[in-house]
Amino acid sequence: MSVIFPFILGQTLLSFMFFILALSSIGFGAGLSLTPLHIWLSLAGSFMFAFITTKFYIKEKHWKHVAGIGSLAVLLMYCFMYLSGMFYDISYDGQVYHQEAVIQLANHWNPFQQYLTKDQSQSAMLLNHYAKGPWVYEAALYTVTGKIEESKAFNFLLIVASFLLAFSAMRNSSRFTVTQAIFFSFLLALNPVSIYQALSFYIDGQLASLLLCLLALSYQMIIYYDKFVLFGFIMSLGLLVNVKFTGIVYAVAFVGLLVGWLWLLKKKQAYLDLSKAAIIGLITGICILGYNPYMTNSFFYGHPFYPLYGAGPKSMDIMTSNSPKGFLQLNGIEKLYVANFSMATNQFDTEDPVVKFPFSVKAQELKPFVYGADVRIGGFGPWFSGMVVISGFILLLLFISPKKETLYGVGSRSGCDQSGSYYLSLCSW
Repeated sequence: MSVIFPFILGQTLLSFMFFILALSSIGFGAGLSLTPLHIWLSLAGSFMFAFITTKFYIKEKHWKHVAGIGSLAVLLMYCFMYLSGMFYDISYDGQVYHQEAVIQLANHWNPFQQYLTKDQSQSAMLLNHYAKGPWVYEAALYTVTGKIEESKAFNFLLIVASFLLAFSAMRNSSRFTVTQAIFFSFLLALNPVSIYQALSFYIDGQLASLLLCLLALSYQMIIYYDKFVLFGFIMSLGLLVNVKFTGIVYAVAFVGLLVGWLWLLKKKQAYLDLSKAAIIGLITGICILGYNPYMTNSFFYGHPFYPLYGAGPKSMDIMTSNSPKGFLQLNGIEKLYVANFSMATNQFDTEDPVVKFPFSVKAQELKPFVYGADVRIGGFGPWFSGMVVISGFILLLLFISPKKETLYGVGSRSGCDQSGSYYLSLCSW
């Protein structure tokens, strides 16, 4: 396996967050709350992981590489904490319940054994029943620093981890130069969702970064399967499903499509290995790391996604108040079109979305990006609709092109080689 250093560094950053979540889950089950010890033990565990992984891949002078990886990881974390601490999160959800959850956890709330009441928090329903992954490792850091804004550092940490793992996967494909791998990895890691929410407590950016980590590690498993790649895959899957409810949906859909694709290509060993790893990762993430909320919601309220589902007519409706005028009355295709081909807006139920010509930009649609962290319509930016049109045109050309090399762009079986490059090509478009 080439480019070992970025691969191990990316894995080390993931392991730090995974160990915090794992230790906290064990502690919550034993009746213990979060303390600064969770950070220090997880930091030690990450260094140990980096040492063992480096020794496995690099037979000589591995101490030199371990020192470099450990030093760089600590430096990155410190820089991101400093950067995050310079900015206040003024987002609505960030202040209403994300920071509230971090504060409650840092103040010894044990979600496995204690339900908050409305007297303790006005957002008790959300705190009790929503996924808690980001809240837990952010709260653990808050117990050490005493500065809640610095806890946003994990947003940047995941962006870097996703970049490193994507870069490693591209270089291992043998189809990208170093410059190309850096360029495309930056494009993927610095996606609009991750960047736009990086200085807030919103969690969709973490979801996007972890999906990229999962994609990169899935590719690594296909072309180079070993216990450390497997552990990284399980870590990314376990973290992903604990970001929010849709993390499970994305994880199952992604793995299901990938396994199905490998099955169609008759890559029996690849889809069997990936299926086994996915089952382990999902069980770990849902039943252990995510005991609360997934298991507790299921046991006591009949649905893992309670209160959004499982309460019949009393289920919480978060869509009506967050949707533009007339949006919910559209069918699925119409919603997709309106959401991505309209002027950016965040006006909720006060005005109809306005469809615009691709690549056109008006000053008024730039304002929502200044004042909101979750723009409802046109949220990927004013040029996104134009990029969708261009991408669709390029994809059409790839399908009809007679050249064999272009078949990599659509994941055609006839364009596959034994290194597994077909998978990266499939996902690149």
